[in-house]
Amino acid sequence: MDTSKYKALFLREAEEHLSAIENTLLELENKETSPQSIDDLFRHFHSLKGMSASMGYEVISTLSHSLEEILDRCRKEKIIPDDNTTSVLFSGLDSLKKMIQFVSDDKPISLDIEPLLSRIDELKKNSIEDIRKVVKPPPPLQEETVHKLELPKTMKVESKVFDNLLVTIGELFAIRSALRKHTENSLDIELKDGIHKLRKALENLYTMVLEARMLPVDDLTCNIPRMIRDLSRKHDKEIELTIHGGEIKLDRMVLEKIGDPIIHIIRNAIDHGIELKEEREHIGKPPKGRLSITTKREPISVVMEISDDGKGIDAAELREKASTAGFPPEKIDKMSDREVLLLTCLPGMSLAKKVTDISGRGVGMDVVKESVESVAGSLDIESTKGKGTTIRMSLPLTVSIIKVILLYFGEEIFALPLSRVVHIKDVNGSMAQKANIHNVLHNGKKVPIVSLGNLLGLASTQETEIKRAVLIETNDKVLGLGVKDTGEAMEAYIKPLAPPLAKIKGVSGVTILGNGRPVFLLDLATLFH
Repeated sequence: MDTSKYKALFLREAEEHLSAIENTLLELENKETSPQSIDDLFRHFHSLKGMSASMGYEVISTLSHSLEEILDRCRKEKIIPDDNTTSVLFSGLDSLKKMIQFVSDDKPISLDIEPLLSRIDELKKNSIEDIRKVVKPPPPLQEETVHKLELPKTMKVESKVFDNLLVTIGELFAIRSALRKHTENSLDIELKDGIHKLRKALENLYTMVLEARMLPVDDLTCNIPRMIRDLSRKHDKEIELTIHGGEIKLDRMVLEKIGDPIIHIIRNAIDHGIELKEEREHIGKPPKGRLSITTKREPISVVMEISDDGKGIDAAELREKASTAGFPPEKIDKMSDREVLLLTCLPGMSLAKKVTDISGRGVGMDVVKESVESVAGSLDIESTKGKGTTIRMSLPLTVSIIKVILLYFGEEIFALPLSRVVHIKDVNGSMAQKANIHNVLHNGKKVPIVSLGNLLGLASTQETEIKRAVLIETNDKVLGLGVKDTGEAMEAYIKPLAPPLAKIKGVSGVTILGNGRPVFLLDLATLFH
């Protein structure tokens, strides 16, 4: 039987079972075991065994069966698994994860499980001698269970289905814009009303698809407790983890981009930030280090903060290193501590004394910043020497279809996220001078205006007049972009740039206008870097 068409379903269900197993095992280590938790583990391993056997993945089925037997022994002999038992189950879980990954990557399952099977056999032989506590069986059911056959309220759909839907919606938005443009001078009321209704229907469709793509942050962070457990045990550090705001939802694409940055930040905190138990007690800190991940919803964004109460970053030492690396001293002196801390996002600016097997493995803070900014987010660092560090990521709710305003510079057209625009001002003739920097008043303060052509290095800069100043907010500052003109605000589907275009400074995506013309989306984070 050809099972290839069931592979995607197998992988999704296997992932759910493995995640549930991991969470239950973590509970076993921290709480008193209940018969229900043992039954849940048994059920998940039993399901994995059956699924794998039906798909022909015999080695996965074999290991799942052996792990299932441990739990069956626990149930029948009414014992609570000790640390050795839990350790074997964790090892089995990790091996299953690796094998499932082989399946996902279409590779042969090349994992030697014989040593683990031997450990399992030895554990089963000695389980009677390791009885620690008898578990009382659950009370019998008082009433007969009424069985019903019902379909689930939710459906499992591959993420690429929603990705394709968004692409189609983006194309429909472009078509609607073209229709609107061609009918601007039309006197046909019914035609204009139809286009208006089309816009409303598209917006509703987009909202529904976007909601379907939104995932809770918990889906990304659910494996962090296990990671903290393993790293803290390996490096003899006691760490208390708290996670808040996991129910807040973000676009799947945004969550995918920040997975590696979160791991790197946590590894840095454990490796270079949080001190050893003895060192903490010596300086008057609680023996357990504290690590927290807090997600908060803002009006147009989501802010994720990862904080630790460790050593913190020495801003003075960082200034010295920057000076040694060739930064002009006068520039460093003018920088605030907050700006200095962001220097850690430059290659080679880490204060780590050595590279360990936790951090320093190819993903530095420069890659973290780049990943966050690739989804139109921003990164901020706060740290106090001796007290700890907080790394803050401000993330958009979605990066697919956004409201933009068109900017014209010479013959070029660019798109700018409308959410970043504070105000648009006309510039008088005396200020419309090529690419020089000017100022305009906004709320009683002078705001510098920089030619968009200068920032992007356009060849036509010298021939283009600056007739409008688009005031934007970036990094808590208001700055002005000097442009020839501005166009209409519109909904645009933003496609990410593929290499080598992804390396272009100042742009982060591309959209297609109704007439088929491609337009780059400006990336403010790198434009003013």
